[in-house]
Amino acid sequence: MAVTAEARERFSRIAGIVLPFGIKLKARMQKLGKRRVRVKCPQHATSADQGPYVHAVLAGARDHIHMACEDAACFMRMME
Repeated sequence: MAVTAEARERFSRIAGIVLPFGIKLKARMQKLGKRRVRVKCPQHATSADQGPYVHAVLAGARDHIHMACEDAACFMRMME
């Protein structure tokens, strides 16, 4: 099964959004000393006090980030 150029482009576009957000969120969590946070998902255009949110957890001794948006259709999810 060959990967199409369209699929590669979609993956690159999504990774270009998710990875910087995840890396910045992880750094902010480590700076604040938090292991678990809930932040507004940047992919949704609702007001600041409404959902959906991204839930993020730093796991293990090396602080691997696990994050996912509450909205199942959203692509904002990552495990390091």
